[in-house]
Amino acid sequence: MTYLKKVLVIFLTTVCAVLTISGTAVAQPKTLYETRVQQTITAGATLEHISRFTADGWLNIKVLRIDTTNPNIKIDTLANSRITDPLSTVLALAQENNAVAAVNASFFNPMGGGTGYPDGPFVQGGDLVATSGWYNQNNDEMASLSLDNAGQILFNYWENSLTLTGFNNVSFAVTQYNQPSRQQYMDITVLDNKWGPTTLGASETYPDLVEILVSQGRVIEIRQAMPAATIPAQGYVVISRGEQALKLLESLRMGDPAQFTVTSNPDWSDLQMSATGSSLLVKDGQIPETFSYSTGSFDKKNPRTLAGSSEDGKQLILVTIDGRQDNSIGLTQSESAQLMEELGAYNALIFDGGGSTTMVARKPGTSTLDLVNIPSEGSLRSVANGIGIFSQASSGSLTKLILETEDPNVFVHTSRKYTLRGVDSFANPVKINPQQIKWRVSGIKGRFRDNQFQPTSVGKGKIIAKVGELTAELDIRSLSAPVKLKLSSDKLDLPLGQSQTIQVTGYDQQGFQGKIQPKDVQWAVSGKIGDLKEGIFKATAVGAGYIKAGVGGVNAYIAAAIYENSTDTIDSFDDDQPSQVIEQREIPQNTSPKDDANRRTDFKSGSESFKFSVFASRHASYNTMEEQLLNKMTGYINENLDMAVYTGSQAPTAVRDMSKPALISKNEYKTYDYKNSSFIQLDVSQGGLRRSDPEQWLWLFEELDNLTGSNVFVVMSAAPATFINAKESELLKDTLAEYREKTGKNLWVLFSGDVNQCELDRGVRYISCAGFSTQDFSPEKPTAAKYLEVTVMENDITYEFKDLLGEGITQ
Repeated sequence: MTYLKKVLVIFLTTVCAVLTISGTAVAQPKTLYETRVQQTITAGATLEHISRFTADGWLNIKVLRIDTTNPNIKIDTLANSRITDPLSTVLALAQENNAVAAVNASFFNPMGGGTGYPDGPFVQGGDLVATSGWYNQNNDEMASLSLDNAGQILFNYWENSLTLTGFNNVSFAVTQYNQPSRQQYMDITVLDNKWGPTTLGASETYPDLVEILVSQGRVIEIRQAMPAATIPAQGYVVISRGEQALKLLESLRMGDPAQFTVTSNPDWSDLQMSATGSSLLVKDGQIPETFSYSTGSFDKKNPRTLAGSSEDGKQLILVTIDGRQDNSIGLTQSESAQLMEELGAYNALIFDGGGSTTMVARKPGTSTLDLVNIPSEGSLRSVANGIGIFSQASSGSLTKLILETEDPNVFVHTSRKYTLRGVDSFANPVKINPQQIKWRVSGIKGRFRDNQFQPTSVGKGKIIAKVGELTAELDIRSLSAPVKLKLSSDKLDLPLGQSQTIQVTGYDQQGFQGKIQPKDVQWAVSGKIGDLKEGIFKATAVGAGYIKAGVGGVNAYIAAAIYENSTDTIDSFDDDQPSQVIEQREIPQNTSPKDDANRRTDFKSGSESFKFSVFASRHASYNTMEEQLLNKMTGYINENLDMAVYTGSQAPTAVRDMSKPALISKNEYKTYDYKNSSFIQLDVSQGGLRRSDPEQWLWLFEELDNLTGSNVFVVMSAAPATFINAKESELLKDTLAEYREKTGKNLWVLFSGDVNQCELDRGVRYISCAGFSTQDFSPEKPTAAKYLEVTVMENDITYEFKDLLGEGITQ
């Protein structure tokens, strides 16, 4: 399979979906890259994680698919026991009700004190919880998702008729049931125990409130301007004031019969559950020309919660799309409709979105619910209701094993912990006896101690866990000893008595990284400021010092400052407090690895050998000294090198009378082949590939598939780390690392930066060239300005940073 073929196939599939979208809708932004991962929540329910990179930005999409015909599955709404209870998060509602997955549902209206009620009709467990008589009376505006007793999924605009009938069949129109009045109770409201334990009672706002208590079909009490009373357990309270209240008092007497009825379309008594959203996004396979509900926020990209069903009505599709984030921009209402159609929805609607958008699901092999999307407000919003998915199957015997670890990479002679979980035939969790697990490894050598594996050789392999006749496998990469360590913090500022966890990440000679468990690290604390155990530092004394983390002979350090309490802080590097603070120069330097490619080599000419320079410039103009240096470099290139590369935001200004081929980074992308090497120039002038030109990503994937040279040099005006979107930067690095892994070719990335340095990431070299931007460059230190000289001899590539005066070589 050629490089990234899977990605391109996914892209083509997406394009086909876009092309079949209704002509009335604007097409979705083009998909540039996409990954999909699916997991089973329980028999009859799956969760798909879709990460989609589009011409407009990233989308984080989660899709729950529920088979309504599966007897293991139950679908119901989630809510508090009473409407007047404080609002709860979807996660709390799902946990309290033992759901295996859930999303938020209805829009809701706040009532103060952390309470609120769902907008529109609401059915839970076959019981009507709340509704109003005016809903959709004038227009079909707010649609509902319902599941009837026959298991059919319904999408419609619910309409109600609420009636109170008294003596001699005198009837009154009731405006709302278990919802507060929107007319200051000048209409008629009915509340029962699903609302709360007591009536409203007279207040300063409504001093003339009339409340009629009904129990078992008869009036038991009539209250006027009285405090709140207990709502009858087998009845309700009728609330009104003004003209409507007078009519009620004229018609109802103590002991009179009274009956409250709700007739609805659909008939609520035929429903298992129902929750209200707003517009129908898809109706009978078509996207409407206009949506029934639309405001400014609906026309903008926002987080969305959506619900749909398949054409045969047997599959419920619940979807969340994160928004208002760099890594997920959200969708408009029109784009939401197109997505639901793409996902196979024959009918669909939109639920409450924005900060309410939430999806939780059970982690496979556990009873633990995880938040699977990323709420736009950074935390879970409390909501009025949700839709829960439940497993009704009883516990079964073990049928499948699930093997997990926090990091598939592990350094030789360090350890990695593995977790084995089990599920039954319904994908529900089954507890495993650790004593019954048999561990082994293939492809590499190593030893187990319980569920901890320590490799003793380097390479790729598999961890294998076996229980009875069942096995589970997990790929592993054992890395050579780390040459560099990176700690989770650069410095610590802690109040006395507090603790902080320090995580250690190691890097091997090729830039492959892996987390290192605290027990494999040699820790030390300088300054007698605290204790460190299992990677957790506890501040025990006021003062300053540093923490050392070591693996083998490789070390990394953190400056630490401990202060008396949380209100009095000190700066770890404040020279005004020398008695308390250790200065930065007193902290040892982290171990820095040596790059084997950074060396002088004897050049041997040949058909596949050549030398080229790299110079970076962000200057628009130059002083006399800089002009002289650039001219000197040009003369050197014309006499001694085969080609030149100029990168940086002002690269063209650095080019002089060049007689050799020169690749100059501009606002364009292209490929230039020279001998056995390919130079890929990328345009990142606007802060990334997508922002500069989204089509560039598709071009890059195709170029990588078609390259024939042995060596690849990617040239950019700036580092991936400078991209506006960090996730795009990681995608580029992942793409290049995968290409390097699959092809084995040399792959170097050359760009402008503030320093002259090289870093490796999974075998790919990233070389930053500073040019005149280096910190020490001045008329007094002209040799501080460097250019990069690269020597290519077939597949052997080396480099040196040289000063423009030709004096010396520096790393």
